[in-house]
Amino acid sequence: MTSKTVTDDLAESTSQQTKQPDNSSSETDKIRKPIFGNFFKRVVAAILLAPLCIWSVVQGGVAFLIVTGICAIIASFEWSFMVSREQVQWKRLLLSAIMSISALTAIYAGSSGIQMVLAISVFAAGLMWVLGQGFKIHPLSLAFGAVYTSLPFGAFVFLRESSENSQLMMFAIFAIVWGTDTAGYLAGKAYGGPLLAPKNSPNKTWTGAIGGVIYAGLAGAAVANLTQSPLWLWLVWSVFLSIAAQQGDLLESMFKRKFGIKDMSNVIPGHGGLLDRLDGLMAAITVAAFFSLFFPSLIQKLLGE
Repeated sequence: MTSKTVTDDLAESTSQQTKQPDNSSSETDKIRKPIFGNFFKRVVAAILLAPLCIWSVVQGGVAFLIVTGICAIIASFEWSFMVSREQVQWKRLLLSAIMSISALTAIYAGSSGIQMVLAISVFAAGLMWVLGQGFKIHPLSLAFGAVYTSLPFGAFVFLRESSENSQLMMFAIFAIVWGTDTAGYLAGKAYGGPLLAPKNSPNKTWTGAIGGVIYAGLAGAAVANLTQSPLWLWLVWSVFLSIAAQQGDLLESMFKRKFGIKDMSNVIPGHGGLLDRLDGLMAAITVAAFFSLFFPSLIQKLLGE
């Protein structure tokens, strides 16, 4: 990293434009780029992020809140800078600050229940929509961003505190999501195939998506053996989370295409922003948190309780 501040780094990276895909042939094009072209960058990112995530979950308490809070602040700056990148600096900083405060409030409320986190997220969305209308800065995208950068991080805290075996569930989700991403990348690069969502993500293939789901099923089978839980239940759960994670990835890609950027920031040197790495995990964690709320018996069966 250079001597630039994180804010300057985020602002610089969000100004980079992406090239639009050739939609006329994208549906049938084969993706056969070198398998390891971007793989080592993913490995480096995993080496940096995975131990920190695992350590914070194990520690819990203040350490977990601090790590989650830092991630939420960075995510808030990335999102608001993306949406307001053509605005004057003080507006961008104001929107980022308000979004960050909303995210931190949701994290603080996480231990009180996902309902409280959702209420804070909805309130923040309304506030950001009003500001977006006033500033004439994409009010709907700002409103969605307020939910996107608060609800998942509050869900992290809620899920961590939801049961005695919550650590095991979170580690299982880490394994499923990170493995889905890696297996999907390798399968897509190795075998190519038709594009999954050519308008939003020009590099993701159906082959990669299926490869990620297959890996998730294997990971779920391993956890079922560990917890002595029904195999079929973990297979369904892991495949469901894999699909949710991939949809979260595609959702973020859609917004990046909309605003003409390649990466959310340069916070992770050589591999983009924090949201670029956490988008799938954020989606899966949020889904798991709501299942924990509405179907607690399901989560108990998965954990062998």
